[in-house]
Amino acid sequence: SWIDSEKRAIEHNYQYKSTADEHWKECSNCGDVIQKAAHKLSEWKTVTRAGYSFEGERQRVCRACEYTVSESIPMLKLPENKVVVSIPDFPSFKVEETTKTTTGPSTGRDKSSMGTVRELLTKGTDNTVPALPKLAPKDEGYLFEGWVIKETNEPVKKGDKLTGNIEIIPVWKDCGDNKHTDANTDYACDECGFKLPVPEQPVSEPAAETVPADAAQENKGGSAMGLVAVAAAAAAGGGYIMTKKKKEEEQK
Repeated sequence: SWIDSEKRAIEHNYQYKSTADEHWKECSNCGDVIQKAAHKLSEWKTVTRAGYSFEGERQRVCRACEYTVSESIPMLKLPENKVVVSIPDFPSFKVEETTKTTTGPSTGRDKSSMGTVRELLTKGTDNTVPALPKLAPKDEGYLFEGWVIKETNEPVKKGDKLTGNIEIIPVWKDCGDNKHTDANTDYACDECGFKLPVPEQPVSEPAAETVPADAAQENKGGSAMGLVAVAAAAAAGGGYIMTKKKKEEEQK
């Protein structure tokens, strides 16, 4: 008897599949199904908090297969006789803390970095603009100058009176090409902070070797042996004088 054309069995390659109610593992090679069960969802976790002008989002994740269920969080109810100042794409990771850092409604206590929209409520019965955050310089330079209304490009600052909701965007100071100044030579523009290129340092030439004056004087009019001694003196300081004295002693 004999065995011919034997092939090794293919191993199972199980991968999770799921519906809204359950999950299972299914082999991609043969279709075998194992571990079929209902989802085990985690508690709700807020991904984006709701604000006065936008909805939020929360999620639950299956602990076994990571199936995710998402739903929206309704917008918050705006307090009576209040106006909202919105800052879209708010860079909360680069803020000089002149005010509390929040996203969503500003409570004066929360410093969460969830979401990218920051909302500030106006102050008092006359709806004045609250203190606005001051942004740090950009990585490539340019200093923060202030805020303007996104729709009209009009400047806005603390204490201005508002009659409706607004969105504001930052303004950056830029001197423009070939107009930067650098009086203190720190390779950054004195006006806008733009990083200037550092000039390349010239490569210095190595100094030429010189022959000590005393060695050259003693060798003046000498033989080839004296020239060799002079070269040795240039490399070893006063070694020529010591060599000459030793030679004179040997001749005596």
